[in-house]
Amino acid sequence: MIIEDGKGSGGLAKVRDNRLVTSSVTLTEEEVAIANGDAYIMDIDQVTVDTADYILAYIYNNDPSRDLVVSSLFLSAWENKDQNMLQISVGAALSSAANTSAVVPANRKSGCSNVALGTFYTNDGAGDLTTFTGEVVCGRYGRLVTEGKWFYSPGGWVIPYGASWNCGPSIGDTAYCGCINFYYRAKD
Repeated sequence: MIIEDGKGSGGLAKVRDNRLVTSSVTLTEEEVAIANGDAYIMDIDQVTVDTADYILAYIYNNDPSRDLVVSSLFLSAWENKDQNMLQISVGAALSSAANTSAVVPANRKSGCSNVALGTFYTNDGAGDLTTFTGEVVCGRYGRLVTEGKWFYSPGGWVIPYGASWNCGPSIGDTAYCGCINFYYRAKD
C-alpha cells in the first residue's frame, strides 16, 4: 500500500517514531466552489467611458438557495487620469437595460456545464447603464491604475438572492477592460 503525504504533490508519507506522518491541505471556500463547478468568470470587454460614474458591469443574483460572492475584480485603464476612483455599489435595481450587453459568465471548472443563475450585463459602450434605484455605494478605491497596469480588488462582497452588485470608475474619458470572479455558496 502507498500512502501519500496529503499535500497534493504526490510525495509519500513518512514514518517517524513508529507513527505515520501526513499533512492536510485546507481549501478556501472559493477553491471548493471551483472544484464543484460553482465558480465563474465574467469578462468586461473594452468599454470607452465618457462620463463620470459610468457603470461597467452589473450582476444580479437570481439563485434562491445560495449567496453569490464576488471574490475579485481585475480592471485596466488605457490612460492615466488624475483622481480616478473605482466605485463598487450593491443593492441597485436595474429598471432599464439600456446600453447593456447581456453576457454569460464562463464556468471556472474546465468542461463543467453548470451555468450561473442571475442576470449579467456589461456596458455596450453606447452610454451608461441606466435607471438604478436603491443603490448603496459600499466602496471607493484609490486611483484606479496607471496606464496599461491592472487594478486588483480582492472582493468578498456577498450578494444574497434578489440583490445586485455593480462597478464603474468615478471619472470618464478613457477605456477600460477586465474581469470579475465570483462563486456561489450556501446561504449564511
